[in-house]
Amino acid sequence: MNTNGSSRTAALTGAAVLLSAAAVFAAGCGSSSSSSDTSTERAAAATQQIALTPTAPADVVAEKVSNNVGDTLVLTIACATGDTWKSLRSTPLVTKASPGSPSKEGCVDGVAKWSFDSTAGGTQKITLNGKIAADGSHKRAAVVLTVAGPPTTDITIEEGPAGEKPPGQDVTLAVGETLLVTAACNPSTGDSWNYLYPAASKVIARSTAVKPPQGCVAPEGSEPGAPGQQQFALDAKEAGTVRVGFFHRSAEKQGLGRGALNITVQ
Repeated sequence: MNTNGSSRTAALTGAAVLLSAAAVFAAGCGSSSSSSDTSTERAAAATQQIALTPTAPADVVAEKVSNNVGDTLVLTIACATGDTWKSLRSTPLVTKASPGSPSKEGCVDGVAKWSFDSTAGGTQKITLNGKIAADGSHKRAAVVLTVAGPPTTDITIEEGPAGEKPPGQDVTLAVGETLLVTAACNPSTGDSWNYLYPAASKVIARSTAVKPPQGCVAPEGSEPGAPGQQQFALDAKEAGTVRVGFFHRSAEKQGLGRGALNITVQ
């Protein structure tokens, strides 16, 4: 698989929901961090629970965890009443918060708990930052999650003027591959991106294996108004070519920009 041109990434500003003549889908984002790693083996069950021991932020060593698309990872930390905890996930997101997920922050019945469903193949770091009520100290724990899934190609759309037809970015995929499209956005603006590809096309379709969270999401723990990202997934179904157009509109439906992908599936 490959992407033509000098770069696979560029800027795209927008938000909210992308619509298709064939499908509707959307996704979320996070922010990045780094540290060294240790190893934890993947449990055989689809739901995997890891109890983490937090340390001082400077001493944190991330555990390595692996699972498959569709599996659930539950992270827990023992805590006391008044402790506060928040999660931070690196981009691109390969997880989303599980429906009915336990508390994402704070301490409930002596445990802080997070539950994430793996939605795409790839690697993501999940960092848990806490403030301890008893002494005001800060604690941290982290895992590096590797999700086994279908081969994925990442691309960030380039945005051109609203009144001009964009030349499009060239992307080449293999049959069975998933294209993960990332767009920069801001949840506070109300902007939206619509996308359109031929309804009769059998070349690509809404992904069934990779299901990013809906909508534009700012990095976890960021200030109100912070920019975020949005992700969208398409599966390469059979050989052929197709053009996917992206249309950037304001909350008042004013045209702000356009982008396009020229997708070839081999």
